[in-house]
Amino acid sequence: MSRERIPEGPFADTRRMLEVHAMFRQQFDAVPPLIASVKSNDRERTDVVADHIQFLCAFLHEHHTLEDKFLWPRLKNRGTEEVAEITLLMEGHHSRLAQILDQVDDQLRAWRSSAASQQSSVLAQSIEQLLPALFDHMSLEESRALPVIERHISADEWERMADAGREHFSQEDLILAVGMITCAKLESAPETPLSPFEQQALQGYMSYAERIHGPDIHIAIKRSLER
Repeated sequence: MSRERIPEGPFADTRRMLEVHAMFRQQFDAVPPLIASVKSNDRERTDVVADHIQFLCAFLHEHHTLEDKFLWPRLKNRGTEEVAEITLLMEGHHSRLAQILDQVDDQLRAWRSSAASQQSSVLAQSIEQLLPALFDHMSLEESRALPVIERHISADEWERMADAGREHFSQEDLILAVGMITCAKLESAPETPLSPFEQQALQGYMSYAERIHGPDIHIAIKRSLER
């Protein structure tokens, strides 16, 4: 099979990917204690936390699906054997993570139907299995795949992937996702200037976060919004 020609620049700016990864680290790291905080047979609270976990998992799955469609096939056809090896590694990670996410989805349904502590423990075990696999994947993607993407994927191709992601979400879910990303960005760089849309999304996310995590969540971010 003939190789695709590498497009002329400008190439992809992958900094947004780092922000999305920071959000996934922040949000998923908080899931195990969140599950543990739900009392057995509290069906209302079970539904609230389960909805939150389901949103995160759906967002992660869509994120990987877009990469599988827009990035890895192009890199295989444009790069060297070393680049192809990196793409195969990323695809392998996605396949393993998809298996764990399927388990989590099944266990979320079981937890919703029973609201029992036994089901929450089973769910927590799968989340504990997901976290190291996800975090290791993102670290390797940042160190090995993103530099390759910046040499082989055009800015237009990168933006088409982002557009496809935005089209997948409802406006409400898109605002929530952007709010989560903005929150993670501000925690690492509090003085970062925000666009009007990011400010709107962050305000919406803070109300959501208080419902999920309690009134003391992200106190520093709340104070920055009040200034």
